[in-house]
Amino acid sequence: MPDAIATILLVAVFIILMVVIFNAVKSTFNFSRFGNLIMAVCVSTLAVIGMNRFLKGSEIVILLPYAALGITILSILLLLFIGRQKNKIMLLFPWQRTKKISEFEKEISEIHNRHRRNDH
Repeated sequence: MPDAIATILLVAVFIILMVVIFNAVKSTFNFSRFGNLIMAVCVSTLAVIGMNRFLKGSEIVILLPYAALGITILSILLLLFIGRQKNKIMLLFPWQRTKKISEFEKEISEIHNRHRRNDH
């Protein structure tokens, strides 16, 4: 049973890494769409294999950079997700907003009031 869970997690990690790496390769290199896909699949596969071996305690030096790449991409995605959730929470609970947001809102309301006066 634990092997099945590990396999499901590794497949999910592979898909996430492949999407991110595909977009990076597509915007960086001038390959065809098929070439971008092959590059993304290869790098994602090496990253997942490296992460799996690293987590099991087997350190293979060749796969270490790919494991680091996979862990870094997943960490960045997690931090971006947490940052977006924090912004949503700040919008839902106005009393927890920072001073900068309230100053921005004041400027927006002043501009809106000026436009109202100009329209009348």
